[in-house]
Amino acid sequence: MKLDDRMDLIFIPTTTGLLKVQVTGFIRLGSLGKVFAELNGITATASGYHRKKTIIQSLTNLHTLILKNN
Repeated sequence: MKLDDRMDLIFIPTTTGLLKVQVTGFIRLGSLGKVFAELNGITATASGYHRKKTIIQSLTNLHTLILKNN
């Protein structure tokens, strides 16, 4: 990771465990970033240019992975 990279960690407690969201990139407007979402050992990723949309997309991917595993 370079010194000018940005990383945010978001922890959300849920009834089934701790949801961890790691957001990297998105330094300048229109720059590429990646989002990793993890819950109970299941991890989903998404990458894109819009921070909020990419976070929502990774959470959507995590939701579909959880539904497929159960």
